[in-house]
Amino acid sequence: MAVTNAETGKYVLPSDFDQIITVTRVEFLRNLRRKRLLIFAIIIALVSALVLAVPPFFGGYPSDPILGPYSFAQNFTSTINFLIILLAVFYGGDALVSEFSNKTGYAIFPNPIRRSSLFMGKLFSSLLACVLVLGAYYIIIAASMIAVYGTLVIELLYSFLFAVLYMSACLGVAFAISALMKSTVSALVLTFVLFLFVLSMLSGILMFAKVRAEPLLTFQAGVISSFLNGPYPGFFPPPEQSYNVTRFDFVVYNPTVMNGIIVCTVWLVVSLLLAYVVFRRREMLG
Repeated sequence: MAVTNAETGKYVLPSDFDQIITVTRVEFLRNLRRKRLLIFAIIIALVSALVLAVPPFFGGYPSDPILGPYSFAQNFTSTINFLIILLAVFYGGDALVSEFSNKTGYAIFPNPIRRSSLFMGKLFSSLLACVLVLGAYYIIIAASMIAVYGTLVIELLYSFLFAVLYMSACLGVAFAISALMKSTVSALVLTFVLFLFVLSMLSGILMFAKVRAEPLLTFQAGVISSFLNGPYPGFFPPPEQSYNVTRFDFVVYNPTVMNGIIVCTVWLVVSLLLAYVVFRRREMLG
């Protein structure tokens, strides 16, 4: 990646910015060749088709003139957490560990490229791919809402922006796991199990014990759909809701917007710092 200085004739390294741009482009093109974007395009197309095709067989789309568009959009976002977890797994789980497990680091690390540039390029490439997938999904939601109701609600934008933040935090955790693990398969499996089972189970246990699961990242995913309960902030769910079913009292805890932003940001910063430090210091062994 060295270039020749026209005045001195000596080779000089490209700037950090140029290195990051080059790595981002190379990593993004590699993801295209692996057809991951195509796979996610098929997934969101199938999910969207199901959401649009099923309601007419059960009475049609929500008809309330005010809340109808919100309920319609919520049908799409009911699976958004699973989609984001898949994005984190596929675009973050093997992003760093592959250089060590596949031994490609022997060819890359001796080159005059900074590990910081390599790290940032991989991160930006993964973020770009994930935002493209999420953006395409929300564009489908918006277009469908306009087609069915002839209107568009601003809360859909709020939901998308928080989904991007939540997705970034999940991707950061995936990068941290990728930097720590020894094999690609173990990194992918651990990332998937952590988000889909461990954190979700902990959240359920804490709710049963009547304790807010505020520090858990997956608990904050509820904000994405909560924006679409109705006009914000009037219809946003309260932090706690009490229910009594067959003489059994239980409390449902809902995440709040401000706490969700704070928690996601903390997870994002801490996990990326951990991933960066480990990736910078990790050596090729074997």
